[in-house]
Amino acid sequence: MYVSHVKAWGDDVSGNRSKQYNAHMNIYFAHANLPHEKLSQEYFVQFCSTSPHATSAEQFNAFASQINSSGKWFNAYDAEDNCEILFRVLVHNLPADNPQQSDTASHIGLNSNHFCRRCHVGGSEEYKVSDEGYSSLFSVGRLRNHDETRECIRQQLMAACLGVKEPVEKLQQLSGVKDKTAQRWIDLLIVRAHELHKSRITEPQTRDPRLSDRSIKGDDWKAIIQAIKESIQAELFEWLLTQPQQYYDALPMDSPLRHQLRPGQHYNALLDLDALDVHHDSPVENLHTYLLGQDKYVWHLTNKAWTKDEGDLFATRLQCSSRYGLNIPPIHASYMIQYKNGLIGKHFRILQQLGAFHLHGGLVPDMVFELWKATGELGALLWYHEISDMESYLADLKILINNVLDIWAHIDYARIIDKPKLHILLHILDDILLFGPVPLFSTEIFECYNAIFRLCSVFSNHQAPGRDIAVTLADMARFKHVASGGWWKTEDGEYVRAGIEVRKYFEMDKTFQRRLGWSAPETLIPGCVIAMTGKKARPRPWRETKSSEFTPEDVDYDLIWSDGASVISKSRDVCQPGSWVFFDCMVSLSADRIRAGRILEILIPDSKSFREPRISIEEFNVSPVCHTTFNMPSLTRPQGTVVVHLIDAKDIQFIFNVQHNCRDRGCAASGTRSQHQERRETTATIAVIEHNDDDYFIVNMHALHNAALLRQTLPRELTKPKEFSTDRESTILNIAAAARPKQAAKRAQTNAKAKATREKNKENQLKYSQPSGSGVQAAADDIEAVLEDEGIYIDQSLDAPPHTASM
Repeated sequence: MYVSHVKAWGDDVSGNRSKQYNAHMNIYFAHANLPHEKLSQEYFVQFCSTSPHATSAEQFNAFASQINSSGKWFNAYDAEDNCEILFRVLVHNLPADNPQQSDTASHIGLNSNHFCRRCHVGGSEEYKVSDEGYSSLFSVGRLRNHDETRECIRQQLMAACLGVKEPVEKLQQLSGVKDKTAQRWIDLLIVRAHELHKSRITEPQTRDPRLSDRSIKGDDWKAIIQAIKESIQAELFEWLLTQPQQYYDALPMDSPLRHQLRPGQHYNALLDLDALDVHHDSPVENLHTYLLGQDKYVWHLTNKAWTKDEGDLFATRLQCSSRYGLNIPPIHASYMIQYKNGLIGKHFRILQQLGAFHLHGGLVPDMVFELWKATGELGALLWYHEISDMESYLADLKILINNVLDIWAHIDYARIIDKPKLHILLHILDDILLFGPVPLFSTEIFECYNAIFRLCSVFSNHQAPGRDIAVTLADMARFKHVASGGWWKTEDGEYVRAGIEVRKYFEMDKTFQRRLGWSAPETLIPGCVIAMTGKKARPRPWRETKSSEFTPEDVDYDLIWSDGASVISKSRDVCQPGSWVFFDCMVSLSADRIRAGRILEILIPDSKSFREPRISIEEFNVSPVCHTTFNMPSLTRPQGTVVVHLIDAKDIQFIFNVQHNCRDRGCAASGTRSQHQERRETTATIAVIEHNDDDYFIVNMHALHNAALLRQTLPRELTKPKEFSTDRESTILNIAAAARPKQAAKRAQTNAKAKATREKNKENQLKYSQPSGSGVQAAADDIEAVLEDEGIYIDQSLDAPPHTASM
């Protein structure tokens, strides 16, 4: 017996590749029991359902009905043990963007007073700027749970049976609970209750006879009306329990479900799913909450005040950044400035890691620069793939999240009120404890799978798009199962699979694997050196290499050496000449032999010599304290001189990113270089940064790649987060006190604008509801007035033909 934990993703997706939106609601799964590296491959994403009409709640209801019955087990074949097994399916978590997660959790949404799907934080606008309310936004509130949510839904349905819409909306606003499945019944119950009230209370011909008795007055008369309303409420609730009729009739007569609200029929089925709490198991994910949340907010705050020259200067600096050790695509800085309001996740990932190094020279105020630093520091920890010390990691993460929120409060008190994603970040600590490192519940692989869905949509017949897409994706999944060696049961009851040649083709053909979304693990061997090809190898004796100037070691100066393209580090990084690495310095007499340096040359000896390749590395010293501005370690040459070590390839530990300290060294955009287009050099030139020296650098602590290794290698005093606010509680209260008059003024201004708009609309209504004449002539006068406003005049002369206009 086996339990399969699945990650269930749902969201609205466009079926078109163009900008014209063609809405479909999709549900995908991924098997959470798989090794973590497999979860980032499209091959392991399983399509479940799609529809341009059915909501995610309706599709999840169908899924839940299949798996959520006690003792619901399915048959399968265990290929390893060669026998049939039983398995059941449990939902591990529900990754999605924040609006979809609110929908899945029966939450009212991000724009409500109680905007958090995880806790009860929030309230009215007045409360959120009070001392208690504002402080509560900076911490996790009382957690929601599915039992409480179910009770809120029941209360809303009972209130709807009274026939008045406002009490239901009030309950939803106060609780933050709004279930889409229940909302359908709420709307229906209000209409039916209103009709029954009219029939039994209002209409003289059909109302309760007691209401026609003139001797009943005052409180007695009100009590009768209240009793009638309560009887209607009980009657409608009993009617609700019998709906939908076909499902109610199918229930056994002794079933307790006949006398209670049923999941999937009256409210969200996920609220009753085994081993799932929709509030706690909808984890905060990086793409939508951090990259498209915090990073986007910081970027907009920064660039909205820039002039064109300032934007161009930032683009030049960003374009000249060192990409070694970042694992990012090429930087298109001019594009990012030109389309600064239309960036996507990959652009914000670049800005998060490099932006702080290029904001000097008055591009941002000091407090905004502090926000950039806090954003980069927090981002580096959020992308940890492995956590060796959970307690220390969570403590650091909490400090960094608090720093981001505190700095925002100093810049704009209302940001945490208006942008719920900032508060939602606080819940990521609980998610890491429950689910592990943040990348494990990322949604990016599901977003990538949307490209496959769109292709199926584009090539469908569009007569029954949901069904056609589902059939196509089911065929693909069947083919994938067969081609990869999966087993299936024949009509004779025997389990078989594809032949050996089919399986070999899948194992050997990389193109075939790639088309099915399979990514074979790269065979990177630590210590392996990749040679240059052709003329790039430049075979030459040792005395003609750069390393010969710095290495007095006893080497064969007549031996021929060729340039290597890259070397594989112990952490399986591809390190090229110019890359910054930590290496094991075997000649060091101190206990700490791990040094930092930059690869000068990778040299491969003639194959006939049977010698090992050698790596020459320029050593740099790591500063004992962090840089006062960047809060990152500095790198300088030992005693200001060039020190080069000649080491074996196996001694390189891992790569890391370093940026030149342009801020302190005064580097300017004074250089130019030819611009390349279509891989060809053109006569057009672009500005570049000219570094004033090659001796002063900063270790990029905002880099995502090898962030954990970097912090394990450096001394703790260089990586330990520092709290931005020493007296956080009193600082937040002071900000709240200063915010209240600003919020009151803003509210008064909004009310005044709303009042002016209402009066203007009222005037327009009166103006157009009263014609200038009467009957046909009034209508004709109105038409003529409109034509005159457009510059068209009717010729009224007797000899003019009918319907003739002159311009």
